[in-house]
Amino acid sequence: MKTWKKLIAVCLSMMLFVMMASVASAEPAEAEYNDITIYIANYSQPTSTYGMRVADFASYLEEHSNGAIKCQVYYNEEFCGGREELDYVRDGAIDLVCSTIGPISKIIPYFGIDFDGDGYEESVDLEYKLMVENPETAEAVQRACEAKGFHILPGFGVGESWYPSRIEIKSWDDFTKANFGAERIINVYDKLGLHTQQLAMSDIYESLSRGVVDATAAALPNVIANRFYDLCPYMLTGVGGTINCAMCINLDFWNGLTEAEQNLLVEANDYSVKNATQNSKGLLEEALKTFEEAGCTVTYFSEEDVDLYNALNGQSNYDTFYEMAAQDGIADDFDTFVKAWSEYTSIPIEFK
Repeated sequence: MKTWKKLIAVCLSMMLFVMMASVASAEPAEAEYNDITIYIANYSQPTSTYGMRVADFASYLEEHSNGAIKCQVYYNEEFCGGREELDYVRDGAIDLVCSTIGPISKIIPYFGIDFDGDGYEESVDLEYKLMVENPETAEAVQRACEAKGFHILPGFGVGESWYPSRIEIKSWDDFTKANFGAERIINVYDKLGLHTQQLAMSDIYESLSRGVVDATAAALPNVIANRFYDLCPYMLTGVGGTINCAMCINLDFWNGLTEAEQNLLVEANDYSVKNATQNSKGLLEEALKTFEEAGCTVTYFSEEDVDLYNALNGQSNYDTFYEMAAQDGIADDFDTFVKAWSEYTSIPIEFK
């Protein structure tokens, strides 16, 4: 009898051991990361929406790699200016840049198409649909970027453009009577009949103060940082949302990472996009308070003006950047991308 009891006890012990071993083996093994320092350049200041996104990205990597991955971030164009940052990352002088639409759209035609959305969430959703969720368009974008020497992780919608003005402006028709100067002069401005001139962001404030221009266009962070509300009692908004602050990574550096390290960078990017979207919404709330205190009148474009802008801008961007795509031999991919964009936004395009 004792022998049977011993045998049963041994069997139960063995079963318990097997069960515990099975549970232990079912638990995912913690990913291992190499000791890496990632050198990151960002043209803006640390407290800006863009700067905070980079900080969130870096802190996530360091925390979730248990300190194995460290980030050295250069802010305020300390390492390179915004216009040449992509050249630096492609040449390997820097590992990663958080780049805006201007430099990217000069070499990648997909980024000449506005990721327009009625607010931040819609802009982010559209961007992720085209660059992550839709395999056909996502792969096309990545192929084009990697052909130019970098891997890209999606950015976030910065919201609609803002149009500070010294004179009362309520519509595109009013804009045709004003002198308009901006850092980024897009083709649709001519189609809308605006009298435009291109100015560096650092020169716009003085031009407004001297009356050289009556109005400008800028993303909300630039409106606040440059205090355009001190000179412009009228603020118009409601159109022109774009991709902003995509993470561009040197291709050799990206390919040298392990799969676990690449996945962690993707996670860090998603985390930083989510936080940046929330920060942008907070910035909008604070900006509206600032405008109110400064005595500014905030006006939103009418539905008719928004529809006019979207139709002209969508077609104009397609026509312009199709030529770039054709030169790069990716015209068919570009058409596929724009067709998906057109379906998502309900903005019609006449394809070539």
